[in-house]
Amino acid sequence: RRRIPARTTRKTMDDTPRPITSHLQELRKRLFWVIGVWGACAAISGLFVSQLFELLMGPAVNALRAREYELIAINPPEIFFAYVKTALLVGFVVSIPVTLYQIWGFVGPALYKAERRFAIPFVLATTLLFFSGALFGYFVAFPFVFEYFLGLEADFVQTSWTTREIFSFQSRLYLVFGIGFQLPIVIFFFSLAGIVTPDK
Repeated sequence: RRRIPARTTRKTMDDTPRPITSHLQELRKRLFWVIGVWGACAAISGLFVSQLFELLMGPAVNALRAREYELIAINPPEIFFAYVKTALLVGFVVSIPVTLYQIWGFVGPALYKAERRFAIPFVLATTLLFFSGALFGYFVAFPFVFEYFLGLEADFVQTSWTTREIFSFQSRLYLVFGIGFQLPIVIFFFSLAGIVTPDK
């Protein structure tokens, strides 16, 4: 009697190789979405750039004003470029969910169906953790950092922080804290891959 193979109830991953041009076209489409949304968010942020700049620089400005200091600009276009970087930074942060979704959409076809169901939770959790890290830095860590640096000044040194340097330094801190708070996501995927266990 001929045996009829049982139907599989779960859809497996398609291992059929795709040409490299197909992957490049898919990547280009995803990048267009990421850059387009980032640019749109940056353009909208430009409408409120002075308020956003003041908000982002709050921890440093407050620490300086407590000692009756002010930020300085040492060249004519310094504030202009600071505003441009502010719009780009805010646009990048606001567009993070779209960026993550496009990244997941690019790697998704290489995953099993059970793994693809983590797409939306991954995007939401990663975005929430990034904003949590940035907010933790803004309200908790940054004031302590700037107070510590101001406490290092000596009688023969006059503190004069430039707008460009403080903005660059604080922007890096925002990204560092946002990325640092992604540790739970990293551990979760390590656990799925069997690299770590819940006990460890």
